[in-house]
Amino acid sequence: MSSGQASQLGRFCWIELITNDVSNAVTFYSKLWGWKTNAMDDSGAFQVLQLGEEAFGATYALPQQLQDLGVTPRWLNYVAVNSAQETADRIVDIGGSILMGPLAVGDAGVMALAKDPEGATFALWQAKQHYGSLPVNSAGHYCWQELACRDLSSTLAFYQKVFGWELSYRESAMGQVPLFCVEQSPVASVIQMNEEWGDMAAHWMTYFASSDVDADLTQVNTLGGDVCVPGFDIPEVGRIAVVNDPQGVVLSLLQAS
Repeated sequence: MSSGQASQLGRFCWIELITNDVSNAVTFYSKLWGWKTNAMDDSGAFQVLQLGEEAFGATYALPQQLQDLGVTPRWLNYVAVNSAQETADRIVDIGGSILMGPLAVGDAGVMALAKDPEGATFALWQAKQHYGSLPVNSAGHYCWQELACRDLSSTLAFYQKVFGWELSYRESAMGQVPLFCVEQSPVASVIQMNEEWGDMAAHWMTYFASSDVDADLTQVNTLGGDVCVPGFDIPEVGRIAVVNDPQGVVLSLLQAS
């Protein structure tokens, strides 16, 4: 194992936008945050996302294979693992499922697409030559992940067994918020959905850093997106909003305090 891989194990290391319209999605995010894209071939079907010179994710059209598995357009979060196969086996053993893989992605690494017992989708990444990009609190970069679930205790236990995540709690106005941690450093938060969430399925939410949430919301509307939850403040966290991009993919904005 290289030092680069070891330093990222258990952390989110890459994101991918699975969309119905790559061209329009690229236009939206490029105008919103100044992202650049780098097409991997002449078709433009798979494009690497860059902020400045750093590649932090990719976007591609939702393939029929994933549609047949019930996957819808979304942001997909990857977690760095030492062995995609061993982690995939562990996921199945404790009640999750593997939708795809593990599959070798050239010399870059090995990926797998998984679901937890409640149906929240996430991905595994076993790095070879490509280690990805860790979350960064810089405007336009992905900066945080949050899991929304129904059965809190079972969900916490599942992910602790899968990734070896430690568990801590942050006090908030809504009570204690569970945090998944690696070496005592938080990597994601967990929220328990109640009846106010209706029939919304369990899911991972990707947060993007914003220098001005309210200005970004205005831009989202201008560019054809929708504001799902207007900006609101969480003490000691920052200002948060939830939006849909023009293709209906949900994401959150975070202006850290």
